[in-house]
Amino acid sequence: MRKFTFLLATMAMMGFSSAWADTDLTGASVDNPILTDYVVNGTFDSSLDGWTTTTGAQNSARASNQQGDFSVPFWENWNPSSFTGKMYQTAEVPNGTYKLRIAAFVNVLGDEGTQYVYANSDKTNLTTGDPTFYTVFTYVSDGTIEFGLEQTVATANWMGIDNVSLYYLGSDNVVEEAKNAIDYTELNEAIADAEATYDEISANEPTYADEFNSIIAEIKDGISNKTIAADEIDSYIAKVEEAKLALYKSQSVAGSDMTDIITDAACKTLEGWNCTTGNTFHVNTWSGEGSSDGSQMLTPFIENWIASGSVLNDGKIYHDQVTGVNPGIYKLTVFVRAYNEAGGVDAITGVNFYANSKSVALADVLTASKSGSKMLLYGTVELLFRVTEDGTIDFGFDIASPTFNWIAFKNVTLSYQGTPSEAYEAALAAAQAVKQTDNMNADVLTALQDALSTYGSLTDATDAEYETAMDALNAATSAANTSIAAYASALEALNARVELLDKTNFFTEDAYETYMTKWMEKYNNNQLTDAEANALQNPNTITGWHNDIDVDDLLLSVWDAEAGAWSPYYINTWSLEGDNDGSGFHVPFFEYWTGDANSLGEKELTATMEGLEASATYDVSAWVRVRLKNDVTDAPTGITMQVGDGDAVDVCTGTITQDSYRLYLGEFTATGETDEEGTLTFKFTVSADNNISWLAFKNVWYELKSKTGIEAVKTSKIDGKVYNLNGQLVGNSLDKLNKGVYIYNGKKVIK
Repeated sequence: MRKFTFLLATMAMMGFSSAWADTDLTGASVDNPILTDYVVNGTFDSSLDGWTTTTGAQNSARASNQQGDFSVPFWENWNPSSFTGKMYQTAEVPNGTYKLRIAAFVNVLGDEGTQYVYANSDKTNLTTGDPTFYTVFTYVSDGTIEFGLEQTVATANWMGIDNVSLYYLGSDNVVEEAKNAIDYTELNEAIADAEATYDEISANEPTYADEFNSIIAEIKDGISNKTIAADEIDSYIAKVEEAKLALYKSQSVAGSDMTDIITDAACKTLEGWNCTTGNTFHVNTWSGEGSSDGSQMLTPFIENWIASGSVLNDGKIYHDQVTGVNPGIYKLTVFVRAYNEAGGVDAITGVNFYANSKSVALADVLTASKSGSKMLLYGTVELLFRVTEDGTIDFGFDIASPTFNWIAFKNVTLSYQGTPSEAYEAALAAAQAVKQTDNMNADVLTALQDALSTYGSLTDATDAEYETAMDALNAATSAANTSIAAYASALEALNARVELLDKTNFFTEDAYETYMTKWMEKYNNNQLTDAEANALQNPNTITGWHNDIDVDDLLLSVWDAEAGAWSPYYINTWSLEGDNDGSGFHVPFFEYWTGDANSLGEKELTATMEGLEASATYDVSAWVRVRLKNDVTDAPTGITMQVGDGDAVDVCTGTITQDSYRLYLGEFTATGETDEEGTLTFKFTVSADNNISWLAFKNVWYELKSKTGIEAVKTSKIDGKVYNLNGQLVGNSLDKLNKGVYIYNGKKVIK
């Protein structure tokens, strides 16, 4: 059932609402009841503010596991054993006659007079345990009204209320007249809602508009002339709802939102939904995994599950058939998550999302990931399909040989995409537009061009032919967009690698080839596959502790430590201290670490660069951070850096970044010579008597004293011109240059 969103909340106090608010009561009467805004949180959409309970129930909360005249959420009181008490609100209101309309529920119906909804001293007994609307009339003479649900004999252990509204009928006491009058309130509300729908979608040219307006006008005349009897009101409400639904279904403009024709598209209840797997199928209102696993599958949602270690049975999760829609092309989307809770599988497979004759495997359109031991698949699935002249839509999930034990979904949407020829034209335009972008895999671009060549000039075709062409063009466009996104991700990663390499040159040629050159060549020649493009790691990305990374293969390639090893030192890509203390000492960086209360073990950390100018003098600079171990008040000491046989430089004399971290940071330079074969050694020496618990360093850079080529460009050519990697001027702008790596304003950039 729809939520009555027009019920307004006023200034909320626990158990007592503010006086009178701003409702215009002019003209109120038995025949013209005016909806007030005196009820606080009458629909419980966001909280229980304004309401009080005296039941002492163990659970007093918002819930979503009842339907009928309840929306979701509603307010429930639940207890292991039955109870007495009331769920109520008190409000200050103008004197006069009021009508309370409230939906109520109890899980066990008691004797007459022991369970009732009330307004002040007036009551209406509950007649069923199901969530049902009730009406109470009362006259207020002291400016105060209390209303709610009460149980005076401990019978039910679960009761609830929802959709509470208060109407003003005038300042006189007309309670008896109101009780005897035909109450058209709910019918008028249904008409107002239907007319609001018409206003909302009239621009979408619904073909049922004239018939809709005729039906509504006829019912309004019946209300005005009081020719609709009290026992006919429910049937007329149903007639209004049917007319509104037919109006929605008849929208004829491409892009029209048709979601409201799906029963419970938000998946807050099971109304309209069915499951044949035989496994648990219900609405989940309590799980919090969606906040921690990255999926954002937040409650409420519908789920089908079995215990960890098992997998779901084969079967279907499907919606009741939608009927009476115009023929044409439609788009369904759904947000879905499937996972194997126990782990031990390489992929989430065995589930398709289908609509009429079309189907898509979730594994083909969503990317799997891991959350702890769980293998996880989540995201929004989109499906284009055709509705034929029969005007029906069948859709849902087909589960066969699944590798998962849990699937959850919510937020189904449906939209009309136009006639098959209109949808084809839209697909053609999208394909032609994306073709203008060449930053994608060459094979993907060729496939897009082939699709345009084959289906780019279709005219006077059948609906089935238009659909086939649309599908082919959309598939090629989707693949192109996926590749474009992958190449954008690759470019971001490559640019970050260029920035890293602009700050360090301590690595081997082979490591540089593996880390940079081969990927640049593939990118420039559009030979990167989407998987390769997406797998390129950005070295600036914060990772989990000791995650598998590839930047360590580059940075450790000249050092006496094995890439990927945790000892004796390694590349840190997870720490945040440099982000939090304002120093900017961001990952990745070299790390030699022990417990905060301990001193580092005695060690030499040595790098060896070969192939440099023989017997030449070099400066080596590094950005170094040390942590003073706990409970030490002396200055940090005990670590130096040194080039060859040159003077050792104390790296413990940096500036403290923040007292609480005990971190000292500085840029240091050491000078020394290469040997006769052009080999340069550079080392950090950690002495046995150090008082440091953590050594970190980055941006290690060697430089010949007399600079040429790229070294000169790096430090001195900040002139707005573009140079190649040999330091030669190649232009004043990147615009007309070929793809490649250049030096611009002293920085390497990718074109």
